Parts: sequence; structure tokens; C-alpha cells
Amino acid sequence: MDIIVTRNAAIHMLKHNVFPREIHDAGKDTARVLVRRGRDIYFLYAKTPAGRRLAILLFKRPAGFFAKSAHEMMPSEKRLYQKKRKTRRNDEADEKEGA
Repeated sequence: MDIIVTRNAAIHMLKHNVFPREIHDAGKDTARVLVRRGRDIYFLYAKTPAGRRLAILLFKRPAGFFAKSAHEMMPSEKRLYQKKRKTRRNDEADEKEGA
């Protein structure tokens, strides 16, 4: 998943100690969880290669997904991330058994 980080968004994310490179890395995480929160609003929950778990606010536009903000996951977000990953893994295992 390609994520576009604008200059203003990067400056804002630095206030949360999140670097643009981490956003791009999190978008490549194979275990990422994308949750729709509105018509064009999404939260991406993912892990960076360094092990940081990030919650990234995204806006979907015709050009792609734009990152608006990001922070380290809070405990409730970590639980959601683990639950969604577990559900997805179970679904994938069911698909393999059915094949």
C-alpha cells in the first residue's frame, strides 16, 4: 500500500515522534489492518520493521491514500489490531483448508 505523506503532515507527525519513513514502512507491513471510519477516512494499524506499532489516519483521494496524522498505538488500538489480525489469520487458514 502506497501512502503519500505531505510536508505539512510530516511536520505534524514529528510532534508525535513518527517519521515519514516509518509511515511508508508501515504501509508495506503484510499484517497491517485497515479500518474504515468514514466515507474517505481510514485508520491503518501496522508495525514498522523496527517493531513500533503505529496508528495512521488516512484520507482516500483519487491520487491515493494521504497520511494526515500518526501516533504509537494506544492500548485499545493494540487490542483491536491483535483481534483483527487474528480474525484475518483464521479466515486465511479456512480458505486454505477449503481449497
